[in-house]
Amino acid sequence: MLRTLMEKAGSKRKPIYLETQKEENVSFYEKYCFSVKKKIILPESLNLPMWLMVRDRK
Repeated sequence: MLRTLMEKAGSKRKPIYLETQKEENVSFYEKYCFSVKKKIILPESLNLPMWLMVRDRK
């Protein structure tokens, strides 16, 4: 599914944005040229970290 999305975005020269809640996923997405733009912690009641990532236009 990720490969298909990257192909479509690439053919239209569009960036791709994603969010992940697991730190171990960050290195997986970095292998596909995504980079972390920001890490946030959701409100106290959740206390959930999130990594906001973008794959720039190709």
